[in-house]
Amino acid sequence: MDFIKKLQKKPEREKKIILWSVLIAVGLIFLLLWVYISQKSIRELKTEDVLEQMNLPPKEDIPKIREPVEEDLKELEELMNQLEQEDVQ
Repeated sequence: MDFIKKLQKKPEREKKIILWSVLIAVGLIFLLLWVYISQKSIRELKTEDVLEQMNLPPKEDIPKIREPVEEDLKELEELMNQLEQEDVQ
């Protein structure tokens, strides 16, 4: 309690300096803890486990993307023209 009374008697400027110093110190502690825990978690990760948890489909089940052919481009152009005509009306 004595500390709080001393703090209350200090000028406003000193109170703000103390406040920001404490906030920065606490923030740095949290940052260091976060970095430490993150590094530890990353080191413990196993690639196989991550891939299993992601539940990815087998490569064979993923459809192949084909290159657009001229017919596709013409169809797309027609659709765009239709949309432009609808916007005009």
